[in-house]
Amino acid sequence: MNKYVLGLLPAIALSVMLYVLCSFSPATTTIPPAYTGEWYSDSAVLTVRVRAKGLKYSFVKGRVAIRVKITSDGIASGVIGDAKFTQATVVKNKGNEVITGITYKVKCGVLGKMFHDDPLESKPVELWLKPVKKNGVFVAEIRQKDGWDAFPMGECIATKKPIAQ
Repeated sequence: MNKYVLGLLPAIALSVMLYVLCSFSPATTTIPPAYTGEWYSDSAVLTVRVRAKGLKYSFVKGRVAIRVKITSDGIASGVIGDAKFTQATVVKNKGNEVITGITYKVKCGVLGKMFHDDPLESKPVELWLKPVKKNGVFVAEIRQKDGWDAFPMGECIATKKPIAQ
């Protein structure tokens, strides 16, 4: 190898190391006021995906109400239909918001049955939050996680609950 290439190796190694360390750091600890508060959606149609055999799936639909409370320190609690979650973490989406349209993810954890005909007793679920609009609403995608896969169960339009005067 020539001296030029050997001289670049430490810089490349440092760059890779910094990239790896930064990718594991928390994305955010403070949630902007536009996202904090109590949010609700009275009706969302969700589809639960069930692995039948191999790469075959069956799908079951149901209608649910969604309630989510998000605090400024990145903690969320709420209900998706009949399933309740507490101490969920809210993290900044690591993807490019302009491309993905997602600003924050609420990692709800493993939830139980969401509606009467829901065939799964437990499933990991996340809420993917899109930007808050000027009128105080946002669209949230409800995702059923399965490893790296995030099946889109449905979406809802969430409205911020007014603060009692």
